[in-house]
Amino acid sequence: MNKLNHFFYWSLTIFISFNFSLRANNITSFCQLEDLQKTPTLQDGRVKPLESYARDVEKFLFEKKSYHLKLDLHSSTEFYCLLSLAPQEKTLSWLKKDLWVNLHHEKTRDLLKNTHDGKNALSYFQLQIQADQIRSALMREREEGSYKKELQNLLSKANLIQTILAKENWMVFHEGDFKNISELDPLNQEDLIASTQIYQDKNPDDFYLLELTYIKLNLYSWALLLTLMAILTLAFSRRENYLGWSLSILTLTLQITATTMRILISNRAPITNMYETVMFSGMGCLLLVTFIAFFKKDRRFLLAGLVYNFSTLLMIRFANNMLSSSIKPLVPVLRDNFWLSTHVTTVILSYSAFAMSWPLANWVIIRLAQGKLTKDQLADYNGLLYTSLKWGTVLLSAGVILGGVWADYSWGRFWGWDPKETWSLIVLLCYMVILHGKSTQWITKRAFPFLVAFAFLSVIFAWFGVNYILASGLHSYGFSEGGAIFILSIFMVQIIIGLWCYWQTKKR
Repeated sequence: MNKLNHFFYWSLTIFISFNFSLRANNITSFCQLEDLQKTPTLQDGRVKPLESYARDVEKFLFEKKSYHLKLDLHSSTEFYCLLSLAPQEKTLSWLKKDLWVNLHHEKTRDLLKNTHDGKNALSYFQLQIQADQIRSALMREREEGSYKKELQNLLSKANLIQTILAKENWMVFHEGDFKNISELDPLNQEDLIASTQIYQDKNPDDFYLLELTYIKLNLYSWALLLTLMAILTLAFSRRENYLGWSLSILTLTLQITATTMRILISNRAPITNMYETVMFSGMGCLLLVTFIAFFKKDRRFLLAGLVYNFSTLLMIRFANNMLSSSIKPLVPVLRDNFWLSTHVTTVILSYSAFAMSWPLANWVIIRLAQGKLTKDQLADYNGLLYTSLKWGTVLLSAGVILGGVWADYSWGRFWGWDPKETWSLIVLLCYMVILHGKSTQWITKRAFPFLVAFAFLSVIFAWFGVNYILASGLHSYGFSEGGAIFILSIFMVQIIIGLWCYWQTKKR
């Protein structure tokens, strides 16, 4: 009888292990399906392809979009799918050994007292254990600042991981509605994959699959490469360079294509967060300089615009912790597309025009410091700077007026000295004073490029400083975290270049 019991025991153990192994293999195969990336999921108030949401999750949890490669996985979708459906042993191993969250603030590191390989990081397993400790510290913290923001961020990450592991995060389309995957059989591949076609048939006007094409084409990375090639081609050729012009127009075409795709995906103007304004300003600047350079027959405009466009493309490509590329629903005040499209677009285009003058002004003051500009050449460059400032001032004046009309429509007052409003006015006054001084000649020809170079710092503060440093006011929907070091670095570099050039110029 004992032998019979042992036989049944081992048979049952082998059967369970076999089923467990078979299920694990089925889940792995299922998560590797390329068609899974296309399946619609309802997240953040809108429908998006699973790959897009999985990338957002990966970026939020690990501050990079390619963390799945560290786990030898093929895509963000595969990582998200396995984290949602894999057996507990596998996910527990990941949480303990492979999934780590960075700790940026010194007080957070002291609170949690945990590091990984000498780096300031905490495993997601430990984060789950210490979630209550983080929550208590957050409740005690009264001061709004980076420490409190990091505690809030850690809790959000812990909650997200918890909902994913509990199968409460993945919303799939089934029988005409979006349902939690815990309510369905996740391994019914045909049913889940077929939901893509069913959803498309029911929603023919939905551009949700365009988002997958948008993120896979990676048009901004190609534009970055082409911009660099155009700059080098134009900078090192003294004759009319058709290759440089062709590369510039191709870059502009790629950026307009990417922006158009983003408009179709989000169904709004692409200027509602810091990522989009940086993206749009680079494209806007390149569009303006191409137009001006063509009619003025002067490629120096084009070269200045390409330099600025290159810097914006670098930001949206590499400043991932500062700029979020996620497409999220708008807050109510921004849902009037007419005012959003006119006011914000006009202001960003004015910044683009001022940005066109910034690299050019710095080039002029450096050449002045080196003593390599004649009076005629200086007058010629000042004319280019003057043209840029006129465009920017007209556009910013229109943007401020349109903003006042929108404020009266949305908040019941034309002007309220909100930080964003105040700094927009400061920028406008700075450039108007410079233009007036240039036209009345109380600003000398040598002083003019110095003032233009430093004036752009007011644009940087109105654009980034109000969001990243002041972070207050009615324009709170546009605020982002981080970026203070970036802003201070730009200020310091400009001050150093300006003072050095002024000192060298005085010596001559």
